[in-house]
This record gives sequence, structure tokens and C-alpha cells, in this order.
Amino acid sequence: MALRDKQETLVELGRIRTGQRVKAQSGKLRPDKLQTFKFTSPIEHLIVEIAALYGGEPGAYVSEGVRGKQFQVVTDTNTLPVYLPKQIIDPFYERWGNGACMRRCDSIRDSIHDAPCDCSSDPEERVCKPTTRLNVMLADVPGLGQWRLETHSIYAAMEMTQIAGLLGAVNMPVPGRLVLESRARKFFNRKKQQVETRDYYVPIVVIDSVTARQVQIGGDALTQAIQMSNNATAAVEGAPAARAIEAGTATPAGPDP
Repeated sequence: MALRDKQETLVELGRIRTGQRVKAQSGKLRPDKLQTFKFTSPIEHLIVEIAALYGGEPGAYVSEGVRGKQFQVVTDTNTLPVYLPKQIIDPFYERWGNGACMRRCDSIRDSIHDAPCDCSSDPEERVCKPTTRLNVMLADVPGLGQWRLETHSIYAAMEMTQIAGLLGAVNMPVPGRLVLESRARKFFNRKKQQVETRDYYVPIVVIDSVTARQVQIGGDALTQAIQMSNNATAAVEGAPAARAIEAGTATPAGPDP
């Protein structure tokens, strides 16, 4: 490999999304959360394959900033069997405008401007979104390539970075599950001066193929555990469709679709 400072990567086949834009009463588009995974891709037959496996109606995808013809499907599932290739998972606070990243901060320094981070420190008024990108290979969908998930959940930013060390410790894709998990938290609304409950969804990665002891030992123990899991999965005839839940009513205010 000539560019030795660059990470090897598979071609990107499409995106996995956890939100969409819907028309508000004012006529303007607003972000909406999804309870199930949405896929977009310029490759129509892959969207059709995904719909056949996980439900939903494939159709055209039109969004601001998207070039060329694209296709989409909002599936009926919140759980996806995936393989996780070796990758760097580095969350940042980012602000985008006019199709370009205007700020990229690690909470201390802005790498775009090579200056101290000037994102607001108030989580309720922050102008930069926590941004985490994860690449996965869909276990049962044809096509040798990866799908990119981008999430603005601060919880995903904290939790997904924990698996980066595991992915870097083995020279093969790690089997796992990508899950859109429902959560709730209480917070104090300063404007209303009352405690409220906020429901939200967090994409998480579940890895069942290894134990904490094998991760601690590392080396051959970790590699063998993953190989055994891959062999066991390959031995199963006919991959089951993964319709974990039925799509419900979307909840307002979600991540970037």
C-alpha cells in the first residue's frame, strides 16, 4: 500500500439513518426520530434487498445536499446483524453549513480553524452536534462493501468508542448486532421550571461473540473466539429475517436524517 498513513477501507454502499425530515404545520421541514432503521443508497437493488429482508417500501430518496439519484427504505426492524470491520471511531463536536464542516472540536480544540473550541458549553444551547460515524457490513445483504451510520447521540459517542480497541485487536470483521435502543431520561426544563421526561433512541453495538475474559486475554484467545462465532453463523442454513419491532409513531426532534 503506497499511502501508508491512510486506513484501508471498503467502498461505501449507502447510509444507515435513524431520523428523517417531515413537514411541520408551518410548512417547513423539521427533523423526526425513527424507531426503526432507515437505509439510503444510490444502488436501487440493494434497497430492494433490504426491504425484502427487513420490511418497508422502497422508493426514491430526495434530500437537500444529496447529489444524483438515490433510493430509500424505512424498515420494520430496530436490530441488524452486522460485521464490524477494523476502523477508527472518533466522535467530534461538529457544525455543518453549506455542505461543508465549519467546526470540528474535541471539546478543547477546533481542528478546522486550529483554534480553541468555541462551541457552546451549554448542552441545551450547543451550536455543534456530537457526531459519531460507524461503518458496518450488513451480514445478510449482498454486496461487498460497508454502510455508514452517523449519529448525533452523546450516549452513542461515549459507548461506541469502547469497541474501537476490540476492532483494532483482530484482523477480521467482528460479528455483532446494531440495535436502535429506546431510552428515557428526566431533565429539568429551565423555561418551564419543571422536571420532564424525554424519550429518545440510541444506536448501540452488541457483540455476543466474545466474553470479557477473552477480550482481557486478547491475542489468539480473542481471534479464536471470533472465528468460532463466524463458523457457527455460517453453519446456520437460511438467515432469519430480523423484524424486531413494528414501526411506531415517530417522536419529534431527532438526529440528522
